[in-house]
This record gives sequence, structure tokens and C-alpha cells, in this order.
Amino acid sequence: MPDKDTLLAYLVPRLTGCVEDAATDALSYILNRSESCRSGLADLVSDDDFRVAPLAYTETQVSPSKTARLDLVAYESGRQRRLIIESKFWAGLSDGQASGYVDYLADEGPAVLLFVAPESRTETLWSEICQQFESKAALEQLEPADPVRLPRCAKVDGGQKRVALTSWNRLLAYLRDAATEKTSAAEIEQLAGLAMKQDDSAFLPLHADELEATLPRRMHDYQRIVSDIYWAHGKPGAWMDGDRLSVTNSSNGHGRYFRFPKMLEAQWIGISYAQWASYGKTPIWLQIWDSVPVDLHALCEQLEQLNLSVEWTPGKSLWIPILLKTGVTYDVVLEDAVQQMKHVRDAIRACAAESEAEPG
Repeated sequence: MPDKDTLLAYLVPRLTGCVEDAATDALSYILNRSESCRSGLADLVSDDDFRVAPLAYTETQVSPSKTARLDLVAYESGRQRRLIIESKFWAGLSDGQASGYVDYLADEGPAVLLFVAPESRTETLWSEICQQFESKAALEQLEPADPVRLPRCAKVDGGQKRVALTSWNRLLAYLRDAATEKTSAAEIEQLAGLAMKQDDSAFLPLHADELEATLPRRMHDYQRIVSDIYWAHGKPGAWMDGDRLSVTNSSNGHGRYFRFPKMLEAQWIGISYAQWASYGKTPIWLQIWDSVPVDLHALCEQLEQLNLSVEWTPGKSLWIPILLKTGVTYDVVLEDAVQQMKHVRDAIRACAAESEAEPG
């Protein structure tokens, strides 16, 4: 799986609010530098009975009329528009963006209007695309030759034009496999990181059960667990030291800083929305900074031996999920969470002792 913490993923949202345009320009840059990627893109939207002509080059932000701006156009050598790509993260579908843009494709021979969106948005976006065609043209839903790479595809008015939809992850994975140049593969990894980062910010369609009273009650329960872990056994001093360390509330969650006894470095325990959304498992996470004076590789091994999972990228914080027992009373849930924390504390102490024992 590509790393979503790439340089491009870090810089683009900080330098521009037009992330979709930046991603489109990056894709065009990759395609124009790599014949193998252009060939792979043509293969992606083709099948045995529908073969898009070889793509010679691409352009972005093409305005074929006063009312249209095409995100990316891929041309064959004769400057026929064989492929139009409309890049989507979370911007809405504009009026006629699907039903109108097919008119700008080449009339002769196979041509495709391809929408690219985050994986979590593909189902709802395809429904919107189809709705735009209801009053203008007939769409014949096609069985994709490879649903893994191109999950949605339809023929327009029974002709040689098609509209299709795939995700950023699927598109870039296919181009990565097609690329024969090392530089292109590295550039694709950069763009894949940006796409994954944007996918994390998804607003998924709401479900009725998510609006019930259960969710806010549970959030209150999770906050209570975090507080009670700290106050376990009624006196935190011998268990967790929070002296002059703050409770935190932010857009990323709720928790508190603390120290394990005899340790100078502060850690954090709380509800982390980012970790919960990325990995599932549990809402409550323990964060160990990489400044802790132990070998984090050795610590990870210790924790794994204790059946405690870890999410860690070297050079960054180590995140440990505090798993919550299900189907049991609150006291059992709390005691088990405290025991997991104590296992982490003991593992850190063991690694610190090993480091001190090593000959200097």
C-alpha cells in the first residue's frame, strides 16, 4: 500500500485550496513524461471490442467553449480528444459535467469520459452521473472487462463514446504497474499519497442509525474510559502522572497528556479520530513519541509478544490501540484497558533497562 504521508500530500493542501487541480496537473505531468503510463491509461479504458487509440500527450484546464473547462484531455497524434478525465475529490458534480462533456470527445472512433474520485465516493458519484444523462442520452450499463480497475462503465446512445468511473487508488495502482520508468513509479507514489490523504477527509453518506442517540452516548462513554484509566485505583500518582500536563480537546479528538512514573517524557492517551478512522479497532489510542529513550523497534517487538498491535512508521509517533472488550460490564472494560496500559508501561521499562545494560 502506498504511503499517504508523502511530500505532495503534505505540501499541496497547504499551498492551494484547489487540490483537485493540483492532482490533475500532477497526473498530466506523469502521463506526458511516460509513454508506458499513457499506454496503460488507454488500456484501462479499453476492452477487446473497444480499443482507444494510442495517446500522444495530455493537456489540463482545456476550455473548448465559454461554459466548459475540461480537467484533463488526452489526445491521439492527430489531436483528436480520445479521453477526457474529470478529477474529483469532494467538489460537487456541476450541471452537465457528465452529460455535456461527452460532446467534446472525438466523434470518430472509441473515446471515453472518465471520472476519477475517492473510493468512498464512487457509488454516490456514479448515481449522480447517470441522473445527468436521463433527460439527454441513453446510457447502456456495461459489464466491465476488469471490475477491479474500472468498476463502472456505460455506452452513450449505443455509439463509440463511453462514460466511466474509477477511483484514484485503482487508477494509480494500474499506472504504477504499467510504468516502466523508475521516475514515473516514484512520481505515482507521490500522487497516490495525496489521493489517500484526501480520501481520509471523506464525508460518507449518512445512515439513519448513525443519527440515533446511541452515538453521542457512546462518545460520552469513551471519554469516561479515558478519564477513568488515568484515575484507576483512585490515585494517579503511583500509576500515571499528570502533574502540570493538560487535558486536550481538539478537532482530532479528546484526551490527556501523562507520564508513566520515573519517566520524563510525556505521552498521550485519548480518543483519536484520525487513528480510529484510519485503522478502526478502537476509538482509544495511546501515543508514544519517538523521543522516548528506548529502541522503538525493540518496543514494537515487545508489544507484539504481548499481543498488543502497533501502528508505527519509523521517525514518527508510535500509536497503540487500547482495545475495548464487548458484551461485558463497564468495570471489566475499564480493568482490561488499564491492564493493556500497564503492559505498555512494563514493555517500555524493559526496553529502557536493556538500553542501559548495553555496553557504551
